[in-house]
Order: sequence, then structure tokens, then C-alpha cells
Amino acid sequence: MPSSSRASSIILHVLSLCAAGAVSVSAQGTPSGAAPATSGRVVMSPFEVRSPQDYGYRAGAAVTGTGTAGLIKDTPLNISIVSQELIADQAGNQLVDVLRGASAVAVQVKDETMILIRGYTGPQFVNGLPAGSGLTLYDVDRIEIVKGPNAVFAGISNPGGTVNLIKFKPSFTPVHSLDTSFGSFSHQRAVLRTSAPLLKDRLAYSFVYGHTDEKSNIDFMFTKETYYSSGLTWKPTAQLTFIGRYGELDREAGRRPHTLVSHPLFQQKDREAIQLYDRLGLARPASFPQLENGAVVTPAGQPITTGRTTPETVDAFISRNLGPNVPPFPGIYSRDLFPNDSFNYNGPDGRDNYANKTTTFEGEWVASRELALRSVFQQVDSNRMRREFNGLRPVAGQRIRSSISDFKPGGVIFSARLEAAYKFDLRQAGKYDLLLGAQHDGGKDVISPVTVATSRILTYSPRSGPIPSLLQLMRDQYGAAYNEPGVVRKGGGHANSVYGVLQSSFFQDRLRTLVGGRKITNHRPTDDNRDGIDEDFETSKLLPQFGALFRITPALSLYGSTSKTFVPQRQQSADLAAIRATQGDPTLPTYRPPAVIPARFIAADLAGRGWEVGAKLDVGDSRVLGTLSYFSNEEASRLDIDTVNQVLFQLPGATVRTAAGQTRTKGLETEWVWTPRPDYQALVSASYFFTKNEISNPSEAREIGSHLESVPRYTVNFWNKYTFTSGPLKGAYFGGGATALGETYEHPSWTIPIKSAPVVLIDAIFGYATKVSDHPVNVRVNIRNLADKHYLNGTFQYGEPRTFAASVGLRF
Repeated sequence: MPSSSRASSIILHVLSLCAAGAVSVSAQGTPSGAAPATSGRVVMSPFEVRSPQDYGYRAGAAVTGTGTAGLIKDTPLNISIVSQELIADQAGNQLVDVLRGASAVAVQVKDETMILIRGYTGPQFVNGLPAGSGLTLYDVDRIEIVKGPNAVFAGISNPGGTVNLIKFKPSFTPVHSLDTSFGSFSHQRAVLRTSAPLLKDRLAYSFVYGHTDEKSNIDFMFTKETYYSSGLTWKPTAQLTFIGRYGELDREAGRRPHTLVSHPLFQQKDREAIQLYDRLGLARPASFPQLENGAVVTPAGQPITTGRTTPETVDAFISRNLGPNVPPFPGIYSRDLFPNDSFNYNGPDGRDNYANKTTTFEGEWVASRELALRSVFQQVDSNRMRREFNGLRPVAGQRIRSSISDFKPGGVIFSARLEAAYKFDLRQAGKYDLLLGAQHDGGKDVISPVTVATSRILTYSPRSGPIPSLLQLMRDQYGAAYNEPGVVRKGGGHANSVYGVLQSSFFQDRLRTLVGGRKITNHRPTDDNRDGIDEDFETSKLLPQFGALFRITPALSLYGSTSKTFVPQRQQSADLAAIRATQGDPTLPTYRPPAVIPARFIAADLAGRGWEVGAKLDVGDSRVLGTLSYFSNEEASRLDIDTVNQVLFQLPGATVRTAAGQTRTKGLETEWVWTPRPDYQALVSASYFFTKNEISNPSEAREIGSHLESVPRYTVNFWNKYTFTSGPLKGAYFGGGATALGETYEHPSWTIPIKSAPVVLIDAIFGYATKVSDHPVNVRVNIRNLADKHYLNGTFQYGEPRTFAASVGLRF
């Protein structure tokens, strides 16, 4: 769009004239051995933060949440940190591998992009800016998770919280490492990291290369990915720093299946119909089978008498047998439909591929102890290609009625940010840290989500027939040269925002306050009438954020915070009125779903808000750090799947949308890090949801009370590690932990009240750290799901069985 181009040009010219920097604050601590914190200074840089409390799993400072770095114990927000040592010990390569230790974070989700924080999808950032599709941990230094709405940092987001990946920076201290691992299901991984100065105190480089190749217990599931990143840090003066980075991911992976659901009576009705069709030698019907008089005819065209005299819908059938308002899909029947739990109906052609190319330029200028400037530009070219069967419908345990689709959403998006941090001391009137900034997020060349689907109805028996080739079925319809969807590029939406936050300290740092907000104007091009001309759809919001922390004793503080969020929504949905006009009443036996689904656009602002109160504890010179909080979040007007009409009109999955009313989560969460000695450290976290339900729905009253999907009622996580620091076992370590997950509803609609049972998953780690020719060497074995539990992982998918991974790391 022209306005987007003008805004981008202005910001890029400003960035070329500005640099970014950091300001400093002091933090006190008393050392006592290697593990406890030591006194020192925290540098308030948006991209680099260290505190005297950092040790092993323990991190005392964060940047996410306020925009400038500060001690977590002094910030009136709930922040979790996943340190580099914890990422390594848990052998994580994706976010879902390492975030389970953070309280109120659900990682048992359908896709890695759907990580839930306090019940809502948490947007993912890299160094504070939108990350795009496809993330890895090869070059991640630490992960910061802020719970609750966060207007100042996140802008357009959901109310649950945010995830921010802090990447390695080129270091002026030489750091080189090579890590390799091998394990279950042909797992192989190699990671090379190297960083060193090129010119002393002036120029430094970094380079990271990672490759993973592994299979799965699920048929046709695999991951093969390659990642590399490189960077340069240039310091022309002691106050001025420039950093440039480039990273690229290429991931090819199979597409996981889902278990299938149906009501036993619905299944029995289909089974009777199928038996009738088979007995008469008739082709099985494309739509739902019917048993009413005249609904089935012989090859000669004669109607068959079945004993039922009136048409009967699925709802009416279930109501007649079980009563009114009985959920139509209360059970999971994969073992009825599939030959085994490893069966993958997507076959060898199923894909869930990611590509991501990220370019970042940063600058920081420390003008004085009081003033610093910062600027950053980041461009992300990313996309996801998913090829799968969708719209699955089990019939009599013998066939799957489905369309198949490819789609490739993503695009070239870019972000630019310019901000200034200023600190001033008014003595008796308090101390202040002020951050002011402007940000532009835009889609320079957005790839429109393209769904390519077959219009055929596929019938086969998963228990006996061969799995159809997805690619061949697509080529049958779209030509022999078809491989994947074409890319449709067009001008994307963009958002301009200004923001500010004032952090204040009063009464010798006994009271700290946070007052801030963000003004966002979002522009999104739309072409509702399909005339090829985009029209500007504009939404503007002012989002406030407030917080306060009161230190009762040096060890104990009470805090509270509140904020708002919003996400502009405009989605395509099936036009049910048009379908009814052409296909007839969907409750009649003569109804057939359309081969081409007519569409319309619906829009709504997804509005979120939340608040929390809690306590923070810092005991024994930071040997024990902990947070306990009570939270409440709400979200309204999400454009969600209209399951009722989707089933009624016999349409593929996710084709019918509606503004789904309001949802709410309320609960308790707590998180503790305990480092009593240099040889032992432990993490404990827990959360419990009192409420995680839909509380209003203008289009379907029966949805009220439905549970948010993939959110466990409770979660308890424990992880610890003991290291021998003397004696014959010096260097050896062992540890592990357990994760307890409560009952988890797997679908957000009342029609599918399926929940996975509580489960406890146990992991273990054994290792030995030594030196070979003065080079540190670390040998480690990780075991996941030690008890080999068979469970549904909070979705319609089975969790991983017991797996082993052995790794060797070399530092040089």
C-alpha cells in the first residue's frame, strides 16, 4: 500500500540516523558461595540483560514486559525465564520442549505456533519483534515469558501473555562449541556455535549451524531441518554499537494425524446405512447416509422401504435416543477406525513444512548514564506449507469422507522500532525510568493464505485399503505438474504505534509503580467484492497498562498489574445463506454439500483484558526466588469455528466462522527456583484454573460453559539437577523431573466434550562433564516419558512414547 511504503521509508531514514543504547540501574546482592547472587550492575538494554542473580537455571532480570531491562523482583509483572542451561539440560529444539516448566503455559497443543499462556495463544517474538513462522532454539540464549496482557511490549496480542526469544549476540570473548546427539526413532542432531572478536574491542562475529534429522512413532512422521545464522557486532566507540544478524531455517516434516470422533449412536446409524448400501451393491453415498423411506433406491431407481417414515437429522436421532441437548461427539474411536495408534491417514505425502529467513539490524547509543537511544529493523520472510486430509468424518468405522488441501500462509513482514530511555532522580520525589518509542509493523509482500482443495469425496477403509496419495489426488484435479500451492503475493496490512512507560520508585525503593500504554492504528487491505482492488480496513486502539509493587520486607513484595489487548480480525467464512439458496435445507435427505463453497467476509475486534495480584519472594541472597499470583483474563468476539453449522451443512473443517462471544480464565499459579548450593538446583511450578470457559455466545447458547481447548485443569512441574563437585564422581550429574497434567478438554465446542485423562510424565537426565586436552566435554543422556505412558496430549493426538537421546558437547 502507498501509505505503508511512505511510513516504511520515513522510519528507515530515521533509523539510518539513529542508534540505540542502554541505561543502567544498580542491583544489590550479597555473595555466599558460587550459587548465591553477587552484587553488581544490570545494564538496561532491550537486547542484552544480565543480573547478579543469574546462575544456572536462575535468572534475575528480564527485558520483556517493560521494554527496558530490570530485576524481575522489582517489576510488577509475572515473568518466567528459561535459561540456556535449562534448554540444554532438557535437550530442547522447539519451544514446546522447554516451556512446560513455566507456570500456566500449555505446550500440549496441535501446533508449535499455538502455545497457550493462561488459556490464550501467546504471540511469539524474537528479540522483541514479531517472529513469523518456524522457530528453533539453535541460537537462542534465553526465553522470557510474560504472563497476562502486556500493552507496552506486545501491542497487538492476546491477553494470556507473550513469549520472547533472546538470541545470542556476537561476543568479544571467544566462545566455540560443537554438540551432537543421537537417539530413538533415528534421531540425529548436530549444532556448531562459534563467536569471537575479529578486531579487539571493535568487531566480533558469530556463526551458528544446526541440523536435525529424526523420525517418529507415528507412521510417515519425520523432521528434517537445517538452520544457520551469522552476525557481526561493531563498536566504533565505547558508547556506540551496531549489530547485524541473518538466520535461515528450512524444515521439512510430515503432517501428524488426529484421532477421529463420533457419537456411538451416530456411528451405529451410519453402520446400518453402510450395511444396507453394501448388501444392495450400491456405491456408498457422498453425503451422510440416510435410512428413511425413499432415501435409498435400487439401481433401477426403486425406493427402498426402511421402516422410517420421516427424515431424521443427526440431532433429532440423538435426541430421540438419549434426550435433548446431548453432545453429538462424546467419544474417541481411532482404534475402531484405524489399524493401530501409529496409523497416519495423511500418508507419505502429508507435509507440515516451515521456512524462515530473518534479517536484523540493531544500533544502540549510550549518550550518558541518564539517556540512551535504540533502533532496530527486522525483516522476516516466512511461510508454512501444510498438506493434509481435512474435514474428516468417520462413517461406520470404514470410510473417511474428506477433502484434502494445501495452503501456504506467510509472507515478508518487517518491523522497525525507535525508542529512547531516560532515567532521572528527583531525590525525595522519587526515581524514574522513562521509555518512549514508535514502532511500525508491516506486510511488505504478504503471501495470502491459499487453500487448494480437491472437490472429490474420498471413500476407503483405513483398516484394509491402501492410503491414498495426497499428491496424486491433487494432480488428478489440478494437473500432473502440481506440487504445492502457488504463491499469491499482495500488499499486506501494517500497524503504526507509539508507546511509553514510566517506572517509578518511591520511599527508598519500597514502592515501585508502572504506568504506560500503547496507541495502535492498524491498516489491513481487503478485497471483499473480489474486484481486484484493495480497500483499507482501519482499526485504532489505545491500550493502557498499570502496575505497582510494594516491598513489605527486603525479601517479600506484593504486586498487582492490569492491561488490555486487541487483535483486529477479518476472516473468510462459508456463506451459509448462499449454500441454503443453492443446495436446499441441510436437514433434508435431498441436501448435498456444494463442490465449491461460497464465501463471505466477517470482521470483529478481538478485545482482551486482564489483571493479577500476587507476591514475590527473594530469600537467602536469592537462593530461593518465587512468585505466587492470582489472575483473571477475558477475551471477547473471537472469530471461531462454528462447529454446529459446519456439521449441519456437511462442510470441511474450519470453513464456517462466527463471532464466538466471550471467554474467561481465572486461576492461581506459582513458580520457584531453588539454588541452595553450587551443586544443586531445582525448579517447581504449578497452576490451577478455576475457570477456563466460554461465558457468553450470542449465536449458540449451548456453547456457554464450553472449555477452552488444550488447557489442563491443573499443571505441576518439577525439575532438578545434582552435580558432584568433589570426590571420584566429580563432574557427574543426574536429575530430571515430572509433569502432572490434569484433565484437558480437546475441543472448544460443546458438541465435542472430549477430554484427556490426567497423566504424570517423568523425564530423567544423566551426564558427566570433564576436560579433554583442556577442552570442556559434556556427555549426557536424556530420557523422556520414562514410564512410557500412553496418553492423549491435550489434543486429538497421542503423546510421545519413551524416548532416549545421547549427546556429546565439546567447548573449544
